[in-house]
Amino acid sequence: MNSDISKAYQDIQVIPAPSGWTVAEAGKVTGRFESEEIAYKTALAICAQLFERGIPSRVSQTAMHQG
Repeated sequence: MNSDISKAYQDIQVIPAPSGWTVAEAGKVTGRFESEEIAYKTALAICAQLFERGIPSRVSQTAMHQG
């Protein structure tokens, strides 16, 4: 049941990167930012735009990949 709920939302990810923060929408990078605050403000602005179009969304932080 939880997987059904998660499919109903457009995911916006805030991802820490070596040189700052990356914001991704549905797995596609939408921007790179120097500060966490600006990254989250951008992610929330994307959510607001989606809300105006009737698309539910949520912001989550994704861990940086180690490799």
